[in-house]
Order: sequence, then C-alpha cells, then structure tokens
Amino acid sequence: MTIVAGPRSRELAAEMAEASGQKLIVPEHKRFPDGEAYFRIPDDLEGEVVLVQNAFPDGGIVELLVLADLIKSRGAEYVHLLVPYLGYARQDKSFTPGEAVSSGTIIRHISRSVDALATIDIHSPSVLDNSDVPAQNIYPAKSFADFLNDMDVVLAPDEGAKHRAEAVAEHLDKPWDHLVKVRLDDQHVVMEPKGLDVSGMSVAIVDDIISTGGTIARASEQLRSQGATRVVAVCTHGLFSGNAFDRMSTCDGVHSTRTLMSEASSIPIGAELSRRILGSG
Repeated sequence: MTIVAGPRSRELAAEMAEASGQKLIVPEHKRFPDGEAYFRIPDDLEGEVVLVQNAFPDGGIVELLVLADLIKSRGAEYVHLLVPYLGYARQDKSFTPGEAVSSGTIIRHISRSVDALATIDIHSPSVLDNSDVPAQNIYPAKSFADFLNDMDVVLAPDEGAKHRAEAVAEHLDKPWDHLVKVRLDDQHVVMEPKGLDVSGMSVAIVDDIISTGGTIARASEQLRSQGATRVVAVCTHGLFSGNAFDRMSTCDGVHSTRTLMSEASSIPIGAELSRRILGSG
C-alpha cells in the first residue's frame, strides 16, 4: 500500500506513513505563471493507494481531481481518498430558496474520481450520502483522549457537538457535558454546563472547527468564573481566522490536529487514521 501526499495535506500524510510504516510518495508539484497546477509522479504505482488531500480552499479541489486521475493513470488498482478537511461542508442544506447545497456538489464530483472516500470529522456526515463510492467519516476520538488524558471533564460547546465530548470522555472514563446558554436577565446571558459542576476541575472543550474563536473565548471566561482551574480547547479543524488566538488567550491551551496546519497543530491522529483506513499503525 502507498500513501500519496497532496500539497494541501503533506504533514498529515507523512504522519500516517510514519505511524503505519507504509511508503510515502510526494508528487512533484509546481504552479505555472498563470496559476495552473502541475503534478508528476515519476514511478509506476500498483495495488491500493491512499491519496491524502484537502478539498480546501477552491484550488485544493482542482488539485485533488488532477491527482486522483494521475494516480489511476500511473497504475493504481484502487484509490482510497482521504479528505482531511472538506471545503463547503457547512453548506449542507439550502437555508433559503435557491441556495446551492455546495457540500453535495463537492462530494459528488470528487467521489467520481476514486474508489472509496473518507473524511475526518465532517460538519454533517449526512452529506456523504451524495458519494458515488463507499464513504466513511472518521472522528479520531481515541487520539483526542490520549492528548487530553490529564483533564477532569470533557465539554462540548453546544448540544450539537455533544457526541464528540461523549466519544472522547468514554475513552478517558471521565464525565462529559455540553454547554447551554442561560439567560440571567434581559441584558445578560451566560454559558454553563447543563448538569456538571466544574468547580476545581480541569476542563477540555472539544469541537470540530474553531474559526474566529469567539465561542471558545466566552466559554473559557465563564467556566473560569464557575471555578474551573484549567481550560483547554481542542478541535479537529483549526481555521483560526483573524485574531482568533488573541481572542482565546483566556484558555490555558488551544490545540488542533494536522488537517489544517497552524501553530496549534499538535494533536497526532496519524496512527488512528492508519488503523481505521489502512488497518495498520
């Protein structure tokens, strides 16, 4: 089995190859003066190949399609595509009449180029129903639990994310909860755990995406006001737009995986992905 690292996901592909002991190929890649992408894989391929490439931003989608076709043309018998971060995943339904359901469009097109598809903690797993090939969504709960093994409590920032907190907490054998907004009066709303008392506890907030960091910042401040001794925020996909890190300075740590690279990309998930996709690592 061979792992091919797309230009948007080289770090994660290398992490998977190291964990699994599989061969890693980094295609030759450059941009022409007009911005178009060039790829070359000098060696023939055979058997099963895992292509690791983000479909984000828009240029990453074109790169993915070109690479998938190239891998097939070089002799691969079976191409398993791993998309660490799928662009447009949050546009998973038509919120107003006439809107494009962009996530379905992307899934349909990229799945037609491969034999199997996997995503990592996609915003709405139901969009994988648009795939033309077998598709799975992987939430690396064990990897998050290993990283958070010294925390007392696992929290989700809202009810919609509570399945992540529950999955991580089960591995840790620690309590979990989700945050709810409680209106104190006409002017004041606080966020607090629905049922747990966090006083004297170290708390991990787990989410799929951190973008501006506003929700995490408010949650961290209020958890501290409720007696939490330590607050760490972790996410699968760290977009960290604008001054997100400054906003989240009340946290004792902010960490993400290598699906998107940043200064916070410190949670290793390569071994778990290798087990789930390659059956090794």
